[in-house]
Amino acid sequence: MSRWVADGLGNLKGFGFKVDEVDSAGPPTQGITVRTSLTRAYTWQVGLKIFSMVALRARFIDKNGVLQEKYYRAHGDKANIWGADAEHVTTMNYGLNNLLPVMASDLASLCKGSKVEAYSYAGPEPVQKK
Repeated sequence: MSRWVADGLGNLKGFGFKVDEVDSAGPPTQGITVRTSLTRAYTWQVGLKIFSMVALRARFIDKNGVLQEKYYRAHGDKANIWGADAEHVTTMNYGLNNLLPVMASDLASLCKGSKVEAYSYAGPEPVQKK
């Protein structure tokens, strides 16, 4: 699951961040290192719909040490068309993807020296009526 999280967070590039994987346990010389641990990841089904929940703890570290620790929860959902395992995986991906805009906003704030909330919940964007 750690590879799945790392690959998902790599999509922060789409929000304008430079994303590199680091092996060093020490603080970065520049920028912010995000160390994550997945606390929960699961799916459930209601009727013909699959839902997912992803819970993640993130520690944001700069050259001076830990800036802040934050907990994220995000869900995703999709129709269960085939009843296949792949649909559960896709729904989990949706949950992780829904977390990215919130984390990107937090990273932007932290880079400016601002604190962020200790917890955020993210879900799919509501459908806009025309």
